[in-house]
Amino acid sequence: MAKINDAVKYEIDGFKGSQLQVTDKLSEMIRMEVDQRMNSDKETKQLVQNLLKNVMNEVTAIKEGQDGNVGQILKEVKEAQQDSAERAHFLSRYIDEEIVKINQKTGK
Repeated sequence: MAKINDAVKYEIDGFKGSQLQVTDKLSEMIRMEVDQRMNSDKETKQLVQNLLKNVMNEVTAIKEGQDGNVGQILKEVKEAQQDSAERAHFLSRYIDEEIVKINQKTGK
């Protein structure tokens, strides 16, 4: 009877040992999976941050370029406005002079 008890106890201890090994292996596999997922999430987060940074840099560059274009256009419009005002002034003076000449010729 003692031998049977010892054999059963030995089998139980062996089973517990194998269960412990399986549990340890499963725990290690789960730990590795969690670590891989965390690393993957960190990499994804870093990629998204870099993409956002690049997009913001491009938007800033485009905005600065557009601001420069708008400034240049405003300058050109102001120059054209000034040129048109000068031409209108000279045309008005020319018309006034021609009217005076016509009036002098007609004797008025």
